[in-house]
Amino acid sequence: MTGPLPQRLLSAALDVLLPGDATFPVASTVGLATRLLDHPGLAEPALAAAARLDDGFADLDAAARIEAMAALERAEPTLFGRFVVAAYSGYYSTPAVLEVVERTSGYAARPPQPEGYDLPPFDPAMLAVPASRPPSYRPTPERS
Repeated sequence: MTGPLPQRLLSAALDVLLPGDATFPVASTVGLATRLLDHPGLAEPALAAAARLDDGFADLDAAARIEAMAALERAEPTLFGRFVVAAYSGYYSTPAVLEVVERTSGYAARPPQPEGYDLPPFDPAMLAVPASRPPSYRPTPERS
């Protein structure tokens, strides 16, 4: 299931899950459907969920889309949960959304490594007390 119809249907479904607001963009405006379909781990749940929706889903009004997604969740909760995880994983890794996270939180939207955090230099004297203690294990027959 690839091509314009499934991508349009998937975009409409993602817009129900991530409709955006005054701060965060709508899922379809950040190219989330394409991002999911291009990702080896996220494409399968996205395509499986889209396959369970009617071809006319994208043409429904907002209330009918919400009801169709709720029906999918009731009928196939495991698949729906996997779809939600895929959608949020893809959405919160898009550059546009990361920029919003940085702007609103004041923190860099990146993993702490490899840049890490500024820490004082390591002091090996911190290990003096635990290193001076005897072993806290009982010997096994192989080690007696």
